[in-house]
Amino acid sequence: MMTRSLLLPFLALLAVLGAAPASRSGTPPAAAPAANRTWLGKWIWTPGETSPRNSYTYFRKALTLDAPQKEARIHLTADSRYQLFVNGKFIGRGPVRSDRRWLYYDTWDLASHLKKGKNVLAVLVHHYGEYTFQYMHGRGGLIAEATGAAGRALARTDGSWKALRAEAWATGQPRMSIQLGFNEIFDARKEAAGWKTADFEDAAWPAAVEIGPAGMEPWPHLVARDIPPMLEEGMTAKKVLEVAQVDPAAGAQHVDLLAQMPVKEWAVAYLTTTLISPDRREVDLRFGSDDALKVWLNGKLIASHPADRAAAPSASAARGESIARRSVRPRASPPRRAVRPASRAG
Repeated sequence: MMTRSLLLPFLALLAVLGAAPASRSGTPPAAAPAANRTWLGKWIWTPGETSPRNSYTYFRKALTLDAPQKEARIHLTADSRYQLFVNGKFIGRGPVRSDRRWLYYDTWDLASHLKKGKNVLAVLVHHYGEYTFQYMHGRGGLIAEATGAAGRALARTDGSWKALRAEAWATGQPRMSIQLGFNEIFDARKEAAGWKTADFEDAAWPAAVEIGPAGMEPWPHLVARDIPPMLEEGMTAKKVLEVAQVDPAAGAQHVDLLAQMPVKEWAVAYLTTTLISPDRREVDLRFGSDDALKVWLNGKLIASHPADRAAAPSASAARGESIARRSVRPRASPPRRAVRPASRAG
């Protein structure tokens, strides 16, 4: 009897939760379509590199409607993540985490966002270009279809879309770990101002490239999202508590050596630099790496951290950051830095 009495309230709670899906920005998702729907849209991408590391790309499709739409929805997904805007308004983001061989797609209700006359569908796609513990590496791509009442086609991804690689996001920053993705570094001065709006002029943008139909590799199966999106709402700040400027640490350098290596395994990289000091003094040298690390100063080995992956000769584990206090002599020669990757098999 105790088991039954506990089970019934639990089932009731599940029923309540299932009946109240969250919404984003006041735009609830449309009812989930059949998972085996037939796609008419094509996978598209930009000309050039198929899987650029940590890249952001703008996609646009203008459409003219003769009347407001009582029914309109869009189905879409991307590799790796997308943000969807209609006439400048944020609609939603996705896809949720999934195996790329069974990639989830989303369906959003657009009826209240489309108007008579000129409209635009705008999509920002962030492609990782590397594996993370949340993402299986594929290649860059976007696929979408917008339909009206009775399934009437409004727009679909093809070569008529415009696509432009965004310059407002930094792409070369290192990752904190192999588990996580990239920290986002955004420079609003470099953004294509107004690109999400219908009045933006995109005639100079290159056309998107069709790369294949739905069902192509590396996404052989597209599956309708089976959970509601997380709640996402804008909030207005009530009070400014403090305004301050943060200056970067003087002399700090962070180099992603792996991204510069043609050989990714059993590789060793050498980095050299010169310290310039106006007089003899003691300085703190701070350095760290996820892999094996050796540091020499004026020919003397001052730190040696091996790694269990044997990433450096005669080394086999420590991770993290070290601080070494050393005395440096005054020197007048200009600084120089060189990176020389060297591969070693076995």
